[in-house]
Amino acid sequence: MKNQPNQPQPQTTKKQKPHPVPYERIQTILPVYLDQTGDGTQIYTQDGQTTTLPVPITHFMDQFAKTYFLDPKALKSFFRQKGLTGPLPLYLAGQIFISCKVRKPKISRDPCYGFIAYQAIQDLVPPASFILPHYQIPLACSLATAQKAYNNGILAEKILADYQKNFFQKD
Repeated sequence: MKNQPNQPQPQTTKKQKPHPVPYERIQTILPVYLDQTGDGTQIYTQDGQTTTLPVPITHFMDQFAKTYFLDPKALKSFFRQKGLTGPLPLYLAGQIFISCKVRKPKISRDPCYGFIAYQAIQDLVPPASFILPHYQIPLACSLATAQKAYNNGILAEKILADYQKNFFQKD
C-alpha cells in the first residue's frame, strides 16, 4: 500500500515538549527532592504560581541558558574577570539571577543552590530569607553570604549596563 499524500508521515526526530512556564515569567528556581523521581526543580513565577518539574535543577538551568544562547560558565567567567567573587549571578531572560544555598545537601554533589531574580527581591531578613512579592525564600546560608549574593546582583546589573553602553556606542 502506498502512502497517500494527505496522510501525516511519522516523525523521525523527537520533539522537545514546550516548557510549562514561560522563561520570562520565572522569578525563582529551586532544587527540590521528589519522592517518586528524586531531584526536581521548583519554579515560582512573577504572579506567585508554583510549578514542580521532575528534572534536576542543573538540567533545567542548562535548558534555560540554551534557550537564550548563553553559556553559564562563560558568563560566570565574565563576571569573575570584572572582579566579582563568591556566589556569581546569571543573566537570563532579561533578569539577573543570584545564586544562594537553599537547602542542606543530602549526599555529595547534591544540588543545593537556587536562583532568585535579583530585581524581584524586596528585603533580606534574619536569619537568612529573601522576601519577594508573593512568597519568602528561606536560605541555608548565613545572612552575610546572602547579602554578598545580593550585592553581586547589584554589581552585575552595573557591569552589564556599562558593557551594553560601551558595546553599542558608536566610534
